[in-house]
Amino acid sequence: MRVRLLEHATLPPGVTSFFRDHLPPPFAPQTPEPWAMPAHWGLDRLRQQLDAAKLLDALPQPEQGEAILAVIGSDLFLPVLTYVFGASVLGHRRSVLSVARLQPTNGDRTVFRRRVVVEALHELGHGLGLVHCPLASCPMHQAFHPEAVDLKEPTYCPACSRAVWRLTG
Repeated sequence: MRVRLLEHATLPPGVTSFFRDHLPPPFAPQTPEPWAMPAHWGLDRLRQQLDAAKLLDALPQPEQGEAILAVIGSDLFLPVLTYVFGASVLGHRRSVLSVARLQPTNGDRTVFRRRVVVEALHELGHGLGLVHCPLASCPMHQAFHPEAVDLKEPTYCPACSRAVWRLTG
């Protein structure tokens, strides 16, 4: 499945290009393209965060055989959660991912990149229609803090992997 990568101006340089070498099949990341969403769009001034649901509404519809992953450097929230790493329209192949909270405090780029890939797999899975997985090592397991992302592997568990392959044809 082609993954159309949209990168927002708030994103640190080079994050989306890393996906081309590290997202496993059946995902085929395309060349990143700029996402021209205004930086303040969806901003909740009280929270100083962007509303992930509003960003999802701003994404284009994916073409046949394509998933859209918008990657942003700004912090995201959903009304029922203080913050989220990302959000997806379940089964509609549209996702947004924030890297704002994935940077480790020690600045370790390897840990940061791994977290970004794991959470990209998580959101792409939701975009395909997968729900949360009970296995803590699966990217589809729910994580509420960055350190929990470190417990996940950058590959789906066997059950989620079968579902991804089935859903991508």
